[in-house]
Amino acid sequence: CRTTKSKPSKPSKPLESCSKEPLGLVGPRTISETVAVDLERIEKESTADGMALGGLFTPKTCKARNSIAIIVPFRDREEHLKIFLHYMVPVLRRQLLQFRIYVIE
Repeated sequence: CRTTKSKPSKPSKPLESCSKEPLGLVGPRTISETVAVDLERIEKESTADGMALGGLFTPKTCKARNSIAIIVPFRDREEHLKIFLHYMVPVLRRQLLQFRIYVIE
């Protein structure tokens, strides 16, 4: 029986800190309270864009300068939660923050 030794992997280069003023910021947004979104769609889009299940997002291209936790009190306000997540998750991503969203009932 012959075994082959695998080459040790090279340590990956540490990520540089994210820019203080990220380029993807877009300015004021108009918020519509009638946006038709469902939580499954928000979850699918979020995980496809790098958010881990459990609400944690970490930028992949740089090291976040800030890490925040957002606690959302939730009590029979599913429509408000959908609107909040639909608008806030992209805003927080563009700011290149490491963040986790806790939805507490």
